Amino acid sequence: MLTTKELNEIETVFIIIDSSYVNPELANSLVEYFHDKNYEQFVYLEWLLCRWVHLRSNLDHLPKRLKFPISIS
Repeated sequence: MLTTKELNEIETVFIIIDSSYVNPELANSLVEYFHDKNYEQFVYLEWLLCRWVHLRSNLDHLPKRLKFPISIS
């Protein structure tokens, strides 16, 4: 489970890559860095880059964070 700090870090990297603030070589280096540093962060970043860009409602939208446990009524 990712901490709030780790989530913020990946979402920041996602915004930087998605907004084209870095060139593709640096973007690939960032993805590789997280692959080696923390695999859970890497998986979340890959999901954001590959799937979230198609699911979001606008460019500034990030996934909603849920607090667990969720009670279903």
